[in-house]
Parts: sequence; structure tokens; C-alpha cells
Amino acid sequence: MAKGGDKYQALIEALGHPIRRRVLRRYLESSARLSPKELADSEKLSLSLVGYHVRRLQKLGAVELVGFRQVRGACQHFYRPTSLVKRSKLIRVALGMKAG
Repeated sequence: MAKGGDKYQALIEALGHPIRRRVLRRYLESSARLSPKELADSEKLSLSLVGYHVRRLQKLGAVELVGFRQVRGACQHFYRPTSLVKRSKLIRVALGMKAG
């Protein structure tokens, strides 16, 4: 992963995609951990599409895996935003949220 400002730069560039913006905003607005399945259902998007974008956000350090559970033979993963995202006013502004 990139160091320092490069990490923020890669994340800002990743937020150029509207689905990643929607997903990350939902994570920041939620006090609960969320799974890609829950996001896909609420946003009316396919699970594979949301899962792909959540994994990209995880790779960039925007969300972190905080748990999982077995559901009908599959493994449901749960994520939450990282402190990198929570404390960044720039990212909040890029998502159209209040900077505070």
C-alpha cells in the first residue's frame, strides 16, 4: 500500500467511481458494521458489484473487515470504515458529507 499522502491520493481517485462513493458514504453514516449483502439489498445493486467495490475500498484502506458469519453455507463478511476515512475531512467533502 502507498505511504502518507499517496494513500489519500489513491483513495480520492478511487472515489471517482459513483458506486464506491455510495458504499463508503453508507459505511460512514452507519453506526453498525455492514456486509456487502446488506448494502447490495439496500442500494438495489448486485452483490457481486458491491462486493467488488467493497474489496477495492478495503485494499485502499478505507474499510476494514471486522467479522464474518456462516449463512447457508456461505461466509458473510462485515466491514466498517477505518480511522483513515473517519478522520479525513477531505474524504467527507468528496462524499458530499459535512466536514465535521
